[in-house]
Amino acid sequence: MTGFDLQQVRDVLADTFDDQSFDELLLFKFNINRAKIVKDDAFNTVVLNVLKKATMEGWVALLIAKAAEERPHRPDVQELATRYAATLVAQFKSTQLVGNPETRRAYRELNLAMQGFPTEQELPGLQKIIDPTNTFLNMADWVARLARVEGRVCRIEINNAPKGTGFLVGPDAVLTNHHVLKTVIANPQLLPQTKVRFDYKQLRNGTILSGTLFDVSEILDFTPCTDGETAGNPEPTDPTEEYLDYALVRVSSSPGDQPINPPGAVAPGPKRGWVHLREGPPVEGNPFVLDAPVLIVQHPAGEPLRLAISWQSILEINAAQTRLKHRTNTAGGSSGSPCFDRFLNPIALHHYGDPMYPEARFNQAVPLLTIRSRLVRQNHANSLGGECD
Repeated sequence: MTGFDLQQVRDVLADTFDDQSFDELLLFKFNINRAKIVKDDAFNTVVLNVLKKATMEGWVALLIAKAAEERPHRPDVQELATRYAATLVAQFKSTQLVGNPETRRAYRELNLAMQGFPTEQELPGLQKIIDPTNTFLNMADWVARLARVEGRVCRIEINNAPKGTGFLVGPDAVLTNHHVLKTVIANPQLLPQTKVRFDYKQLRNGTILSGTLFDVSEILDFTPCTDGETAGNPEPTDPTEEYLDYALVRVSSSPGDQPINPPGAVAPGPKRGWVHLREGPPVEGNPFVLDAPVLIVQHPAGEPLRLAISWQSILEINAAQTRLKHRTNTAGGSSGSPCFDRFLNPIALHHYGDPMYPEARFNQAVPLLTIRSRLVRQNHANSLGGECD
């Protein structure tokens, strides 16, 4: 926590507890005798020193959460827990403090523990869990899911030139960035020259498949990025849902309902399907905690399909949930690519890189939950496909 954060948390806790009730909170919830960890002093100083020690030892998030439990009718304490608890717990998963049992307890009690999160009984033994949030994956299932994703991502082309990446979100609906199709949206006469190319990829022997082209027949909905992002100087305020930088288009022949037919196949392949935009967060838990992985399937620089992975990627998600900063690599042509969590759940639409490039600090995406909510309000729910795996 920064000095400013510590001051804010201290002030709220000092206002809602007194010295006796604060000591009772530590004793009853943590089995900690406050006098044994920080000396008697002015109450504000006592609270500050407890917070500093809790920060160093990795249980400050749990302290805030337990304070909120004790003061359910204090809006300032509830707001404090909402703002800081999950973020503070997430910070410790990338440090040696992940070995602290209080940190693991915080993950469980704040409902941040994903499926497969080890119990305390599972931790002893010759082998060790270094990062409890990095759970084991079913390899066969993961590889199969990635293979299905591969067939659902396409290259966006205008006048035979690559412009970006997109992906099916329904049988005949492709999602990409507004700025990828900005010229077409401004000049509909370019629509007949706008196409999507699926299965443009490189095989293990080096052969490059040209893929299959489908026409873009209609622009269904869109919102631009902000003026500041366009100018390379993003605004300091959170973008609203009117600036999500997406375009939803209809393509010909419903490729999502068609089988994938690789060259030389003697029988129809599996149905292509689409990336399902869920109504709520993934069942495995919050994918946006600090340092969570981000995987991006993309056509960087118009190349055949590529996969970029950063296992410690998430930097931050803004309060409005309209922008997500991450560390996963992209290049020109990656705009409009789908971002996935470690379980290959779709989580965001990549759209932007740090304007400080080539000394870039982040890439940026738009959370798909926010895009989906707006599409539903714009009466495009019927264009989105349901579960298809």
